[in-house]
Amino acid sequence: MLIEETPGRFGPTPRSDLLRDDHPHSLRAAAVFFAEPWFQEPYRHLAAAIRSGCDPFQRAHGVKVFSYLADHPDAAALFNQALTTLRAQRDAAVAAAYEFAGAQTLVDVGGGYGNLLVAVLRAHPAMRGVLFDLPAVVATAGATLENGGVAERCSVVGGDMFQAVPDGGDAYMLASVIHDWGDAESLSILANCHRAMDGRGRLLLVEATAVPGALTPVVASLDLRMMAMVGEARRRTELEYRTLLERGGFRLRRVVPTVTDFPVIEAVPA
Repeated sequence: MLIEETPGRFGPTPRSDLLRDDHPHSLRAAAVFFAEPWFQEPYRHLAAAIRSGCDPFQRAHGVKVFSYLADHPDAAALFNQALTTLRAQRDAAVAAAYEFAGAQTLVDVGGGYGNLLVAVLRAHPAMRGVLFDLPAVVATAGATLENGGVAERCSVVGGDMFQAVPDGGDAYMLASVIHDWGDAESLSILANCHRAMDGRGRLLLVEATAVPGALTPVVASLDLRMMAMVGEARRRTELEYRTLLERGGFRLRRVVPTVTDFPVIEAVPA
């Protein structure tokens, strides 16, 4: 990643510049995150997970990953910063590929700091947004919305998606959320979305879908990471998403591809 300009003296390259904080496509937070000992430790327990079905992260740290992050604010901040940088290409691709026509209010469930919502709202100036995530997460989302120029069109709501999600939306978006959970937890989230939708609107899952026997390197690495970090979490196939949605009271209507490995899975209340 560096170039030896003179013997024993090294300088930057375009690739190493990605580790700078001030680079427009900086990957510094992601690089630091992946090198953190608390992130690396669960990988030592992957063999045990395959044999017994245990949660590698819980085996390494004694608690599940989201409980760990709740108790370690610095780790949580780094986690969210890393995801923000890693998902920038996905966010732009979703905003460009999916037609949000007819949706006046988009509720982004588990939307983190709001980067994807910013991308969508900027592409659709007449749309309003609701950013919904844990209170500790959305408490710091204001700067993202302000910098994106959409703060006046966006409400910020803190809460627990396992308890309820905001009602009143025409479309509900779950981007890289369902892959964090097993079927039971996923169905709980879907049930709360279904309840808030009250038989109207559409549900949008933004997920890297697995293709049986033909996993891309991106999806395969993400699937392995999910196993290490969240145990039952996994990348599902389109058929598995269809089945999960049906169990949650939805009908899968179409899958809209993007230029990334993250298509938009559109569903409506059944």
